[in-house]
Amino acid sequence: MKPDLIFFFALLVSFTSFAQVKPGVISSTVKDSKNEAIIGATVRLLKTTDTAVVVTKMTDGDGKFQFINVDIGVYILKITAVGKKEFNSAPLHIIYGKGIDLPMIILFPSKSTELNEVVIKAKRPLIQMEIDKTVVNVDAMISSASSNTLEVLEKTPGVVINAGGDITLNGRSGVMVLIDGRPTYMSGQDLSLYLKSLPGSFLDKIELMDNPPARYDASGNGIINIKLKKNKIGGFVGSIATGYSQGKYGRSNNSLNLNYNYKKINLFGSMGYSYEKNYSDDNFTRNFFDVNNGPTSTVSLLNKQKSKSEGLNTNLGLDYVATTNTTYGFQVNLNDNKNIELLNYYSDNYIAGQLDNIGKGNTIGDNNRTNLGANINFLHKFGKTGKELSADINYLSYRSTGINH
Repeated sequence: MKPDLIFFFALLVSFTSFAQVKPGVISSTVKDSKNEAIIGATVRLLKTTDTAVVVTKMTDGDGKFQFINVDIGVYILKITAVGKKEFNSAPLHIIYGKGIDLPMIILFPSKSTELNEVVIKAKRPLIQMEIDKTVVNVDAMISSASSNTLEVLEKTPGVVINAGGDITLNGRSGVMVLIDGRPTYMSGQDLSLYLKSLPGSFLDKIELMDNPPARYDASGNGIINIKLKKNKIGGFVGSIATGYSQGKYGRSNNSLNLNYNYKKINLFGSMGYSYEKNYSDDNFTRNFFDVNNGPTSTVSLLNKQKSKSEGLNTNLGLDYVATTNTTYGFQVNLNDNKNIELLNYYSDNYIAGQLDNIGKGNTIGDNNRTNLGANINFLHKFGKTGKELSADINYLSYRSTGINH
């Protein structure tokens, strides 16, 4: 059978033979034309409305992938692998109570074309696999400039963040989060607030380490190293980025990056400002019955909550390259976050169908957090052996105040 007919048949089967599986699950297996599993293929789940990437996965050792907890909606799959043609699925409809288990997906070799002249434009892929870590290049992630760092992490394959701010990496808890290789010394909600105030346009890449090197062994079950942008181009360069989104309320992330590199000195600085406002309306109704299952009373409760958050993040540093293998550095960081929450609640109590009493109240929370950090660092590489010697001296001052009334 000709390859074109095989390709047509595979697509036809893929688009028409959906099976019902667990709710909110999309799964399948990716193989090549020789029926061999393709390991490490990049699988992106995109919304059909705006083609925004919802989440990205990589196929495992058997060529399998699985998206879980997918919201109700219409999506498409985009699958890429080195030396293979890109695969784009038909629209996939996730409806209440159903999931989709796709038949095997076949990626065919990409055709090679001889050109008289080749112009190469370098662009880093979204995900790179290295021996001891997985690297996510943030610039290749759609909408990273309009997102904050916490949202970028939530879209990173294998990273899950719960409502309390706890981070897991490929199912492992106790994950250590680093900024430019240095511990944040924050956990839970404080870390979430810090990452929210850090614009996504600050980020260069995210390194994920399931099995951290020996220097991190005592620090946890996994490492997430967030690396900020540093420009090594000679002279003075800078960039500005802004992102805005509008729901019921507006939200923005803005950043300015500056860099001056001359001979052995690299001076860098950045400033970011983020603003967001959120709300939630919760309605609760509770019915009470007697021993004979007769209604006795009813309580109706309405909670209306609004929150506003402003974050300012500044970073200033200097690197001095003493020799080809030896670098000295200094860095100072200031992070300031203000968060205001307003909760209004109303309750109606009915007895035997008649209104008995009414309750109302409000709570106002005003929380401020200021983090100041300074670092002096040293790095020496021993030629091309891969060995290095590093040292860091850190000063940290974290201050948090909160008033509820």
